[in-house]
Amino acid sequence: MRYILTLDLTPSFAKEGWGGFSTVHYEDPYRLVSELDSERFEIRKLEYFKNGVIQYADEKM
Repeated sequence: MRYILTLDLTPSFAKEGWGGFSTVHYEDPYRLVSELDSERFEIRKLEYFKNGVIQYADEKM
């Protein structure tokens, strides 16, 4: 009997945004981008803020 194992190594992403750019407070991100693993757990993310700051987090942090 022969078995073939296939793995889906393609990353999956989730993007979220809030209502409008002008309605978001400076201390809150207006856009989130998350990379998800095969079980849909977040492994990396970017948070975008109105003042131009982009914060990064991953599973090692």
